[in-house]
Amino acid sequence: MTTVDPVTRLSLDGPDRPGPDGSGVHVLHVRGPLDRAAGARLLRLADARLALVRAGTRHDRHLVVDVSGVTGTDTGGLAALRHLRFACDRLGIGVHLAGTDALGHAGAHLGGQLAGFDRYPTAAVAVRALCAS
Repeated sequence: MTTVDPVTRLSLDGPDRPGPDGSGVHVLHVRGPLDRAAGARLLRLADARLALVRAGTRHDRHLVVDVSGVTGTDTGGLAALRHLRFACDRLGIGVHLAGTDALGHAGAHLGGQLAGFDRYPTAAVAVRALCAS
């Protein structure tokens, strides 16, 4: 019998500049387990984007992490989210979570570990709210 390990998929959506042609709000979709390995990948993806912000070639204002597709978490994945918020805060970029209700019972249990994050029911709701601000 062959066992297939679940693969975490990450994707980043959003405009490249603020203003009329772009809001500066980006969505990072996470699908699959958010474990230590996926957390490391998430941080590498975010670090590449933050390097562009530091270089002045991108003008991000907000990053929405859509966790509605997360199938499980561990302490390493949660630590990655907290580190992501720290790294973005240093550049004045807000980090927000969307879809935490999809975590079900685990989401309620994780509440303390995710304290300090603004939360939205869906990524679409988050984008609308942040674009309006």
